Amino acid sequence: MVHRREIAGDEIVLGNQGALWRGALTFFDHGTKSVWSQPLGLAIRGPLRGSELEQLPASLMTWSDWIAIHPLSLALDAPAQPGGLDMDELLIVVRLGDETAAYALSDIGKAGVINATLGGHNIAVVSQGGDRPAWAVYSRQTGNGAVTLDLVGTHLVDVETGAQWNAVGGTPTDSSPDSPALLALPSVPVQTDDLRRLWPQARLYDAT
Repeated sequence: MVHRREIAGDEIVLGNQGALWRGALTFFDHGTKSVWSQPLGLAIRGPLRGSELEQLPASLMTWSDWIAIHPLSLALDAPAQPGGLDMDELLIVVRLGDETAAYALSDIGKAGVINATLGGHNIAVVSQGGDRPAWAVYSRQTGNGAVTLDLVGTHLVDVETGAQWNAVGGTPTDSSPDSPALLALPSVPVQTDDLRRLWPQARLYDAT
């Protein structure tokens, strides 16, 4: 997940606090030593308790897909150990308005795209599945209203008009001004066991 590290217009510097809260990692900010929940972006202890960082859109994709979209990117190249995430138990959590919903990555991969409504917003939760699953969450609202999307190969297709976007990045396959990119929305990946600890009221998407 990605957060804007700014409170009331003031930039803050965050570090890894080293402890878990409700099963998830925490930050601390160097200025006040307040402790923050990483998934929630919420200060849970200290002078800034109750403050919340703005969450920004983020998605998971392969480096080859990323560099094709952003060819001038720089990447951190540092030694690392394999991650401990179990992709079969991973949920993608989306918060919009007063509503929170969770979608199993395995369900998204099987469907290709889940068209849903959350917090009054029309959204699409997308994954191409496979051995190296990636995901993204987009708004389905376009200049022509809300669209219903299907995943065909590597493209998202409007089932009514046939308009197409790249599933990775949400960019239109037609570069005309009438085909803007899909708006990416924030999401948070969590393990199934952590969902109720962090978002007890979240609605779990039922694929049946």
